[in-house]
Amino acid sequence: MTSPQDNLTPPTTPEEALAIVRSHYAEPTLADGSPAPMHVEEFDIGYLVYTEYPDTTDASG
Repeated sequence: MTSPQDNLTPPTTPEEALAIVRSHYAEPTLADGSPAPMHVEEFDIGYLVYTEYPDTTDASG
């Protein structure tokens, strides 16, 4: 049995890497419900796609 991931070709651009992540995983959101920014880092063997969330502040100070 094969899974959809078995048929993927590796991305050749950061945009392709981001598109693959967006098509396979839920779009991350910030606490207010707005889309969280996603970043792509290129390495010699591929890409790392990640979301960076702002620091949260404690309401008590």
